[in-house]
This record gives sequence, C-alpha cells and structure tokens, in this order.
Amino acid sequence: MTYRFVQIRKVYQLLVNFLETPEEYSEHLQTLAASAVMEVTYGYDSAPRHDALVEAVERSTNILAKALNPEGAAILGALPFLRHIPAWFPGASFKRKTLECQQLTVGVVKNPFQYTKQSIAASTAKLSMVSDLLSRTEQGDYHQELAIKHASASAFAETSSSTLNVLMLAMFLHPDVQRKAQLEIDSIIGRDRLPDFSDRPSLPYVEAVFRETLRWRPVAPPLGYFIPKGAVVIPNIWAMTHNEDKYPDSINFKLERFSPDGKLSHDNVGFIFGFGRRVCVGPHIADASLWASFVSILVTFSKDKQSNEIEVTPKWTVGITTSRICVALTFGQGRAPRSCCK
Repeated sequence: MTYRFVQIRKVYQLLVNFLETPEEYSEHLQTLAASAVMEVTYGYDSAPRHDALVEAVERSTNILAKALNPEGAAILGALPFLRHIPAWFPGASFKRKTLECQQLTVGVVKNPFQYTKQSIAASTAKLSMVSDLLSRTEQGDYHQELAIKHASASAFAETSSSTLNVLMLAMFLHPDVQRKAQLEIDSIIGRDRLPDFSDRPSLPYVEAVFRETLRWRPVAPPLGYFIPKGAVVIPNIWAMTHNEDKYPDSINFKLERFSPDGKLSHDNVGFIFGFGRRVCVGPHIADASLWASFVSILVTFSKDKQSNEIEVTPKWTVGITTSRICVALTFGQGRAPRSCCK
C-alpha cells in the first residue's frame, strides 16, 4: 500500500495523455508501465511524455522482443557461425541491434540506480525500493549493491502494458460488458470523482471483468516445445488459463467463471504472475496498477459516442511480444470521453 499514491498519480497522467493525443495510446500505455515502475523502484518521477530514461527502457525492451522471436532463434541455432560475423557485414543487422540493445540495457540498469544513489547522497531521495534496500546495506558493500542494482532492473516488464492492451480490446469486443461495468461504477462511486483502491471491494462486476480478461488472453508464450537439457523453462500459463476442465469453453470471454451467482469466486487468477522463486518481482504492485488503470479508463472513456460500428480485428502472435504488437487496435478511432470527464 506504500506506493499506491504513485500508481494513482501515474494513472491520472495516463488519462490526460489519452485526452491530448489518443492516437498515441500504445505509447501512453508503455509510458505508464515504465514510469510507474521507475518511481516505485527508484523514486524517479519521469516526465509525462518522452522521458529519456523511460524511452530507453521501452527501446531496449522492443529490440529484445523482436530479436528473440522464434524465427530468428531458429536461424541462429541452425547456423551458429553467424555470431562470429562482424556487425558491419551485409545482412548482419541482428548484430547491430544486439549491440544497440546491449548499450541501452547497460544504461537502463546503471542510470536509474545511480540517480537513486545520488539522491540519497544529496538527502533528496524519495521513498523507493532501492533507497530502502540501500539504507539497509553496509556502505561500501560492492557485491550487495551490485545485487540490488541488477535485481531492481528486473522490475521492468512489458507484460503490464500488453495486458492493458488486452483489457481495452476486451471492452471493444464486448460493449455490453463495458456498459454494465460502467453502470456499476456510476451507481457505487458516482460520476464526480475517479475510483481509488478503497472502491475495489465494492465493484464485484468490474472485478469479474478484470479477472476474466487476465485469464482470457494472458501475455505469456503458448504452445509446447521439446525441452533440451539445460534449457530455461517458462511455465505454459496460456495452457493453464485455457484448461477446459477448470475453464469450460475457455476460448470465449465469460464473466460467469468468476461470478457464477453474482458473487466473486475465490479464483483470482494469481498464477498468471508466475511461481516460486521465479514469480513476478512485484505481483501486488502490478495487479494494483492494472486494476487502477482499467477502472479509471472505464470511468473516463467509452465506445464511440455516436455508436458507430468499429471493425476490430485482433491479431495474435506467439513468442516474446511487446504491447505495440500484442494487440492491433487504433484507440483514437474508437474511444470518446464520457460526459463526466469533459
């Protein structure tokens, strides 16, 4: 709960960005995810748009996701000698992208951490996970600082912005669900303020929509492959969320899975954040940020107010993806501010 005021503030900035430049909705979602993590982890308050550190995170993530696609991995696996060719060689763009990603990643790991250390030295550091960990570390303990620096950088993930894309897609494909969710929010909260975390227990329908969306299209790699010795294993969360024994007719979007009798079930789909020692480093923060963003977008935006038909054709892919390619959708053509936010 310590960082919830940061999450709410970042969500409010997201709404402002949507109003000002709705055509850049995908960039705004990426900025929300990266900037929230940046402040919670390092105490760094990024600029509303086009922040240098946030854009470095986004750039390195996008390059990495494109580089680690199944096709590219198969080619390099079949022709391992390609790793020895120089970056300037014709056709070696993958080497140039690798070097660029390496430089960006070094900066992403180093620069925010140095910002926090300098802020601590100047007595201007905000409350953050890194400042808290450093305060408990003996000064000059290089190995401990190194561990904190690299562990903190692992907080950056594309899954939050990709999940928000899926949440928005679900509302486009199911406008009746969107309307019911908005009616519940209006009846419980009213239209003179935005929701906050204290409202979450009072919005069971919205919660069911939220959980079903997380189950419906988890941003994790599907399909099965032969697993050679020494391989890194990623649990097939897609298969778990589409287990017909637990979720019948799993490919379709059905809220009654989580609210069969009008009351929320105990299944919160928490396993989508991973398991054991490899669990998401901030599942509670991620869950809270996603919920706050989702419910705030529901309150302030709706399907095209003229009720124009909007052709939405989702395109799904496998492998590592980013929010920019996870869902193909034009936000600016299909969303309009509700009267409460004009």
